[in-house]
Amino acid sequence: MAAPRAMAALALASAVILVAVATSACINLPFFSQPGSRSRDFVSGEKFTTLIVEVDWMVDGSKDYKPSALVLTFLQQRLSERLNKPGGITVELGNAIASTRSSYGAGDLSNVERDNRASHDSGSTVTMWIVFATHSSDDTPNGRVIGLAYAGSAFAIFAASIEEVTGLLVPAQEVERIATVHEAGHLLGLVNNGTPMVTPHEDSQHPKHSTNHASVMYWEVEGGGIVNLIQGGNAPDNFDASDVADLRGIGGK
Repeated sequence: MAAPRAMAALALASAVILVAVATSACINLPFFSQPGSRSRDFVSGEKFTTLIVEVDWMVDGSKDYKPSALVLTFLQQRLSERLNKPGGITVELGNAIASTRSSYGAGDLSNVERDNRASHDSGSTVTMWIVFATHSSDDTPNGRVIGLAYAGSAFAIFAASIEEVTGLLVPAQEVERIATVHEAGHLLGLVNNGTPMVTPHEDSQHPKHSTNHASVMYWEVEGGGIVNLIQGGNAPDNFDASDVADLRGIGGK
């Protein structure tokens, strides 16, 4: 998330990425639905030995937001480096979904997931769901949300918003590549978001994010600075030593 902003007491918990101006859209969910509540299931091989990540995407008229193979391969690489899944990790395309709204909030995404998610936990296999959607209903005149972890096993990447803030110098897939790993990190319980910290590294000014600018969980990755970071060649796209220690603490590699 970007810099904190007060939210309504009954709002639901999420991890969000904002472009243009750092603002926040954190909400509180029941624990079983919170990003990070399934962290041990995803990270360790104790209960589930195989992970399937289903990636769906929206189609809005003639515009297709199907993610590139680079984005999917990179996510699989990062998860394989850290998760203890001897049965393997598969990141696979699922369904194309016709967009029916101009923007989507957490509740809307839950409905889309309910109607379209094909993969569910079974036996020793745990599943994660990602949707590449259009825009977020939490957008403001000063900032756009480009990613939202809204449940224990699901998150959205707002591909239309990403396309609108990128260009020739920063391809949309570069922002998607980093944003997808960042949001997956929130489902894995980072930072102090369900997975205990081995050593303190949560940014008190930007909760659930790292103090280390070299971590993909660094707060500025989510703000308008992500484009500048990519242009400067110093955008973090990997978990740092503190993140890795936390994941190992719950059974990761």
